[in-house]
Order: sequence, then C-alpha cells, then structure tokens
Amino acid sequence: MVGYDREISKIWARMPIYSYKCDCGRTEEVIAPVSECNAPRDCACGSPMRRVITGSRIIPDIEAYQVAGPEYGKWITSRRHHREYLKRHGLEEAGNEKKYFMPE
Repeated sequence: MVGYDREISKIWARMPIYSYKCDCGRTEEVIAPVSECNAPRDCACGSPMRRVITGSRIIPDIEAYQVAGPEYGKWITSRRHHREYLKRHGLEEAGNEKKYFMPE
C-alpha cells in the first residue's frame, strides 16, 4: 500500500489545483487533470460551482544563513548550496531521513 500512496503523490504533483466557488460562499480546491478543468462541479448545497482564478502557489527558497561549523563564516544562500554543504560534511538534515518500510 505504501508504494501505491507514493505513486498517487507523484501523479498529484503533476496535476494543477483548480479553485471553485459557489454563490452560497463555499469554496473548494480540486486536484484534477487539465482535461477536467471545465467539468461541472456541484456544491454541497446543490448549486453549481464556478471556477475562479487564484494566485499561484510559490514555495520560497530557504533564507540565507551563515555557517557555524567547519566552514565558519561562509554564507549559504540557496537550497542547492545547503544540500551541497550537508553532503560535503556527511551531514543529513533532520526530518529528511530515508524511511524504510517493512512489508506487512
């Protein structure tokens, strides 16, 4: 089941998110293929929802920081530099450890 969830996540990562709004005030975000962007959607109240244009989601890069370790004083200014620094010193970012799953 874990592999299935991972495959679904890969598919969703490539699909756009569409926002819909109803006259009653409810809003809904839907992950769907481009071919379904104009498919009719009904609200929980029974009225049809209309698609609305929303701002894009931008994930900012990490903020610059100064190294306090072996390369004291050096500035890390991007996620790429951060990953390279960790790799160069055999470090691993907390929370990004590889997870091993045991089959059921």
